[in-house]
Amino acid sequence: MPAYAGFSLGQTRVIYNESDRQSTVRLINSGKDDYYLVQSWINQTENENSPRANNFIITPPVFKFLPDSENTLLIKALNENFPSDRESLYYLNVKAIPATDTSTKNKITFATKSVIKLIYRPKALNAQDAANAWRKLEITAQPGKVTLRNPTPYYINIGVLMVNGRSEKISYAPPFGEYTVTLKDNARVSSVEYNVISDFGGASELHKVKL
Repeated sequence: MPAYAGFSLGQTRVIYNESDRQSTVRLINSGKDDYYLVQSWINQTENENSPRANNFIITPPVFKFLPDSENTLLIKALNENFPSDRESLYYLNVKAIPATDTSTKNKITFATKSVIKLIYRPKALNAQDAANAWRKLEITAQPGKVTLRNPTPYYINIGVLMVNGRSEKISYAPPFGEYTVTLKDNARVSSVEYNVISDFGGASELHKVKL
């Protein structure tokens, strides 16, 4: 779970089902003396400078987080302007600004920010098919690159991708799309292994790809 000092989120992602009236995110402040000002918002992409998503509302958007306590963010979709044939991906940002102790001089405090995926799942899709979407993932390799093709309407979230025994950076294969990993060298790809992340943030075992 994303955590900094006494502040943490109770989950690593949000799955917003269209059939639900709202989704919730649990926030935890385990610090005995730590006060925070918490701000939350949703971006359209992972880039912190990307536009805010205007089709969700968060309650409360700003609040004072007391020591040794918990709180809940409520996320509600404002309209139905989402694709009905595939999942949509957004990013929830939660920023915690520690209170300043005016009695302590020369003390530096830092704001912390957690960013987790928010996946909107239309009612035509379901959790069981989402959990098995990885089985349809098509992985091909050429010298210097590996391509993951996703023919399903679900985001297939990748936890680890190992190519020739070396870890490569990847986050997901998008619905009805593909993601290509460019390798640092032009070597022949002899082995590919990967695991996937579930709706609940759990990682599967490593799957070996037959090339």
